[in-house]
Amino acid sequence: MTNYSKHYIVSGITARLFDIIKGMPEEEQHDLLISLSKGRKHSRKPYIMPIDYRTKDGSFRDFMIDISVSGVFIETNKEIPIGEDLLLNFSDPNTKESIKLRGKVVRKTPIGVGVKFDNISEDKIEILKSFLKLKIESDANFKDGVVFSIEHNKKIK
Repeated sequence: MTNYSKHYIVSGITARLFDIIKGMPEEEQHDLLISLSKGRKHSRKPYIMPIDYRTKDGSFRDFMIDISVSGVFIETNKEIPIGEDLLLNFSDPNTKESIKLRGKVVRKTPIGVGVKFDNISEDKIEILKSFLKLKIESDANFKDGVVFSIEHNKKIK
C-alpha cells in the first residue's frame, strides 16, 4: 500500500468519524467524550455549579461542567488562550467553604476551556476527593434527571 493510499484511508476514516459525531445529539457527544477520556489519570465527573476565576484580563463568573482532582471544565464564551494561568474559586458543596486553586488552560472547545490544576496541595486533593464522592453518591440517588447548561441553555445530560 502506498503512502497516498494510507493517507486516503486514514482521512476517510477521520472524515467518517467526524460525520458520525456531528450527527449525534450533544449529550451523546458528551458521553462519547467521557468514555474516550477513560485514559485520564483522574476521571472527570459531571458537575454544574458557578465558578469564579481570574485571568490576566479580569475576573469572571461562569459555570463548571465537570471536575476531577486534576482539573475542571469551564463553560464560557470568553476568549481564554491555551496556556493562560487562572485563579479559580468555587464552593465546597459539603462545607460551603471557598476552594481556591490555580490552574492553566490546557484545552479549548467551542463551549469552554479545560483547566489543569497547578501545584495542588494534598489537603486540596482530599477536599476534591470528598467533593467528588458526594457527587457520585448524589448521582446514585438522582434518577431520570436532566441537567441543562445554564449559560447556553443546552441539554448536557
